[in-house]
Amino acid sequence: MCYQTVHTIKSVLANTFQNFRGSNHWPSFCLEVERLRPVQIMKQVTWSYPQNGIIKINTDGSYVHETGRAGIGGIIRNRYGDLIMAFSFPIKCKNSNMAEAMAVEFGVKWCNQHGYTNFILELDSMNIVNMLANDIVTNMKLKQVIDSINVIKKRVHMQIKHCFREGNQVADCLAKLASSSHQMLITQLYSNLPRQAKGLFLLDKWQLPSIRNKYDRANFFVS
Repeated sequence: MCYQTVHTIKSVLANTFQNFRGSNHWPSFCLEVERLRPVQIMKQVTWSYPQNGIIKINTDGSYVHETGRAGIGGIIRNRYGDLIMAFSFPIKCKNSNMAEAMAVEFGVKWCNQHGYTNFILELDSMNIVNMLANDIVTNMKLKQVIDSINVIKKRVHMQIKHCFREGNQVADCLAKLASSSHQMLITQLYSNLPRQAKGLFLLDKWQLPSIRNKYDRANFFVS
């Protein structure tokens, strides 16, 4: 049994660490495993401008499990990266998926109400992207929000894209601020943005990348 266990672990580690051989002596084998380090992957991520004639909405939702507080945030920009509208306000919900969906709903409703019919919706929640694409939602309250978004989707030309969180930093910042305060913000002026969001907004406008750090998921020793 011990031999089979070691053999199985060796096979898994060999796929991740090509030079790993591993001792057949259990104590020595454990020491070798403890010395292994996960492979860190670094990637530059930059927010991208929409094409001419298209605007881009970035949205995000924040839900704090410890406190139950939630907030949504988003920003709408034109082809030059200029601000059209930004929002940030607390909401009541019971999970992060609902917060993400409510952020999308507010953003696309605002665009539709203000005559914007050709836009890119960009968010870092793959769950919501898949729900909007496949229309498969088991939670009834969440389904109502997704259905509301899809109604608008049929009226306009909306491209839905997933992005990394590092490419969604302004919306992420606005959502987190909303979940930690009771303040509500809807603005079309850069000067009214929270201080933290202003810097992130300029990084996007100047096309300065953020660094995404990720550890190889194949290494199950990463906590």
